[in-house]
Amino acid sequence: MYDYILGGTYNYEVDRAAVDQFVKLVPSIPVAARLNRTFLKVAAARWDVENISHIVDLGSGLPTKGHLNDYMPEAQILFIDRDPLTVEYGREILLDRPRCEYLQLDVLQGSSLLLAMERVFRANRRLGIGFVGLSYFFSDDQVRDLAQTLQSWCAPGSVMAMSFLSASSEATAEKLVAEYARTVNAPLYLRRPDDVAPLLTPWQVLENGPVDDFMHANDRPPAGSPQDGSIRMHGVFATIPGKVKAASG
Repeated sequence: MYDYILGGTYNYEVDRAAVDQFVKLVPSIPVAARLNRTFLKVAAARWDVENISHIVDLGSGLPTKGHLNDYMPEAQILFIDRDPLTVEYGREILLDRPRCEYLQLDVLQGSSLLLAMERVFRANRRLGIGFVGLSYFFSDDQVRDLAQTLQSWCAPGSVMAMSFLSASSEATAEKLVAEYARTVNAPLYLRRPDDVAPLLTPWQVLENGPVDDFMHANDRPPAGSPQDGSIRMHGVFATIPGKVKAASG
């Protein structure tokens, strides 16, 4: 569905029908999806400055134009998604990118995730974690467990970029969650900004705000866009405190 929202061609009729129905209720969904992709651009620029070149991207979707491989061509990137067709297409897209790998995996399977990170990155444990466009499909317990799993393997100085959705009111949140469950037959989790930092512990949240606040003016949605309506996309940057060691390669 995400590919269809972004205007891509790797999608199916069932995806298009579900998205079209939900967008009628929440016109801001396409803007929020594009903000997610632009937030990856912001994260990539920061990680490049911070000399972070080993990346795990969770729930990656398709690594088409505007994804991390586009902005960080020299980085070693492990893309992960649980959908087999997404992984198949993703591997085709990355055929000429030897430092990128696409793995089919449910990121909530903590032991499998750690084994994959160990195999790919070995001694390079200072990582950038892309947790963008995914957290609102996970419960609080799932987000908390995932954050702790990642922290157990990553070195101090590792960084995380996470996005999440908030609603303009509790009533709006309840309505959107119910409608999403009816339309897509899956749960949706909206959060208040103050609720996020405790979920990410022991990661230390450095910044937490609307995604468009992180962006260059040219990347921001036009004034009066649906992003200003019932839902808002937020971005978080977090780190593991401690002394940073140099990567081995």
